[in-house]
Amino acid sequence: MIKKLVIVDDEEHIIKSLERLFRKEDYEVVGFLSPIDALEYVRTNEISVVLSDQRMPGMLGSDMLSEIKKIRPNCIRIIMSGYTELESVTSAINDGAVFKFLTKPWDDEKLIRNISEAFEIFRLKENNKTLTMELQKANRELSQRLSEESRLGKHHLKASQISYALIDVLPFAVFAVDTSGLIVFQNNYSKSLFEISLGDYIAEYPHYELVSLIEEARTKKTIEFASLDTKKGKLRFRAINLSADKGIEGIVLIQVEEASCQQ
Repeated sequence: MIKKLVIVDDEEHIIKSLERLFRKEDYEVVGFLSPIDALEYVRTNEISVVLSDQRMPGMLGSDMLSEIKKIRPNCIRIIMSGYTELESVTSAINDGAVFKFLTKPWDDEKLIRNISEAFEIFRLKENNKTLTMELQKANRELSQRLSEESRLGKHHLKASQISYALIDVLPFAVFAVDTSGLIVFQNNYSKSLFEISLGDYIAEYPHYELVSLIEEARTKKTIEFASLDTKKGKLRFRAINLSADKGIEGIVLIQVEEASCQQ
């Protein structure tokens, strides 16, 4: 993955200083004096991180980043400006257009660390997108297979109805997390077992056993019969590391039976 950093500032010496600062990093750095020119570039080029000044002729940095969010929603957008500009950026931060506000003058080491973290977050977002696409692809393939089978008999349900509803109506829990612990899939039954929701991070909730199971599954192909405390008592789960066979960065947990059934 190309690590492309876009820098936008109407002061050329600022751009030059930042280009020198990131010269030793494994980034492709592109600088723009105009937010309008930066927007045109973003429309036709994949980018990872944008570092922008706030107060610039023609357009505020926060307004530009709001537009970039529409074009490249996964890219990480950062404002670096004087502390007095924080109030004007607050709305964009609350709306999700700005990920972080950094102040000028900057500390080189802190700035390098912040940009490195931004690239890591971008990588995780891209992995999440890939995992979601793989799940959607698998769902489409299942739908196609069931559709072909349904045409052989008059009494089969439409494949599309089955494929979209099958996992959600299963009488046991199924959910998936990516490598960062973000829940990227969750069927209806799993919602009754854990106080977690789609888009949440597992680590944010006090389920020590669940967090530990996911951590262990990162290094194994499959974990059979792991007991977990749930809102319906102690249940057993199977943890499957998708990367072991499928090349997908993610872990699926499937409820297999009540722990009390195994002695």
